[in-house]
Amino acid sequence: MKKVLYISKLPIGAELHRGLGISGSIQYRAVSELLGKNCILYSLDDYKSYRFLSKEVLIYKRYEGMTREKEKEIIRIINKNKIEIVYIDNSLWGYLVKNIKMQCDCRVYIFCQDIEASRVSSIVNYEREKKRYVRYLWHQLWKRRAFLNEKMAISYADKIVTLNKRDSLCLEKIYKKRVIWKYQYVY
Repeated sequence: MKKVLYISKLPIGAELHRGLGISGSIQYRAVSELLGKNCILYSLDDYKSYRFLSKEVLIYKRYEGMTREKEKEIIRIINKNKIEIVYIDNSLWGYLVKNIKMQCDCRVYIFCQDIEASRVSSIVNYEREKKRYVRYLWHQLWKRRAFLNEKMAISYADKIVTLNKRDSLCLEKIYKKRVIWKYQYVY
């Protein structure tokens, strides 16, 4: 049976009132039920201490709590445990996906809950319309970094999972890449 490493930015089950917690929890349960003991969970426990104005974000372009040190740790886990599939619950970890594909012999699946380039574009447009120029410029920087990371994640991933058909169509339109699996929730 294949070994899977499931990487999430929140502890599974945490903040279930938010969409991210619900979708992450449902996905992890589905993957772990299929694979049982062969599914390892890696969660970024210090997500609450994540700061957008950090060196990792501004210089090294990492997002959502990911750091270069955590990327190295994840790669060590993959190689040590001979992981065959890595399931990443975040489309903004493009550098992680790239480094895994370059340094490990495994398949990488990413989950796009929202297409971040589209979501951040709408925030940028809103800030411009409200004439909040400082926030507009800040979100422009965020948009460029989000697009870079998401594009990298999508281009290096072996399979892409989206939340729904709308996200799938948006991803295909922006990145010209076909989605393999559209995730449908059943509550």
